[in-house]
Amino acid sequence: MTRRHLAEYTHVEAELDFITFDDLLDHLELVICRVVEITMSDPTIAKHVMELNPEFTMPDRPFKRMKYSEAIKWLAEHGIPNEDGEEHKFGDDIAEAAERRLTDFLNRPLFLTHFPGEIKAFYMQKDKDEPLVTESVDCLVPGVGEIVGGSMRMYDYDELMAAFEREKIDPAAYYWYTDQRK
Repeated sequence: MTRRHLAEYTHVEAELDFITFDDLLDHLELVICRVVEITMSDPTIAKHVMELNPEFTMPDRPFKRMKYSEAIKWLAEHGIPNEDGEEHKFGDDIAEAAERRLTDFLNRPLFLTHFPGEIKAFYMQKDKDEPLVTESVDCLVPGVGEIVGGSMRMYDYDELMAAFEREKIDPAAYYWYTDQRK
């Protein structure tokens, strides 16, 4: 019973080939907006949405894009502490309450990107210009919270195998995934 978790939802896992990180963000924005358009085109559903949230509006495009490092700086400047009550620093996970403050302030959908590799999944692609961060994204929406998370995946087989080893995970069970990298 939180504004962040639903009792039922549809979960979509998608893979896109031969794209850049910006292509991924553009695609996510398109899919999110199209789903909302289709949903709100149904008069019955639209009526229920407006009863539950009379201030609902279609998402403004383009979505704002902000790197994790910028968000950490913004949270510090606005005196919003981390979960330990201290100033946010690089490497902290941004808690839901801090994300909510940020999105409520911006009052628009936000792609929060480039999270530190140490707090993300081992298979996420590192940014070639900033190797401490991943090409990863969370889409945050005011009044809702995170609705989409995603990333580019490591495409280099040797790099992926080294990541499995570093995490002490036997890659044998993931042959279907590692074979794609070959």
